[in-house]
Amino acid sequence: MKASCNWTEYSACFLETNLGADIFSSYQVLFLQHFEMVVGSKLSTTLSRWFAADERRVSLVRIPSSERRAMETREFHLGDILTITTGRLVSLRHMEGVYDILNFMTRDNLFTHQLPRASEECKPYLLRQHPQLADIEVPELNESNCQQWLAEQVAKYGEYLPVEQIPMDDHTVKNPIEEAAEMMGGKDKVIVVETD
Repeated sequence: MKASCNWTEYSACFLETNLGADIFSSYQVLFLQHFEMVVGSKLSTTLSRWFAADERRVSLVRIPSSERRAMETREFHLGDILTITTGRLVSLRHMEGVYDILNFMTRDNLFTHQLPRASEECKPYLLRQHPQLADIEVPELNESNCQQWLAEQVAKYGEYLPVEQIPMDDHTVKNPIEEAAEMMGGKDKVIVVETD
């Protein structure tokens, strides 16, 4: 591979050459989705541009929306959802619930310092999916009355609600160490310890 060659383009070209144009064309939807799941939308965008760069490949990017795989949906407890939409930790699973719903919605494996950013990305989609939750305000709660308040919300809105993943382009995948350095004001502020 030439040093100046984009590795994404090289990979796509390699697959097309070895699979054959017809097979590659038939499976290009799955091909794109695989790379979206592995490395996110940046690579997918590069691949789409590569498909469109040659007249032979123009048809490959014209995928009817009906043929695209639907985003996955899972049911989450109302407490998990309200934790994201209100910014108040009312999940019965506490931080485990926060990690679970945000990792699912973003298809990421988030570190603790990345959760606030992911919450801001996911909140609009949760409220779009469940607009009935938009006006819920969490009062001052403590350990003794939090579960009672949540039980009242469950009685009104349901215990479990379906949650869809957000579009790839609406979540920014960042290296957690590099993001920590950005938040701390520079790489010299972050100490990385390698373990065997």
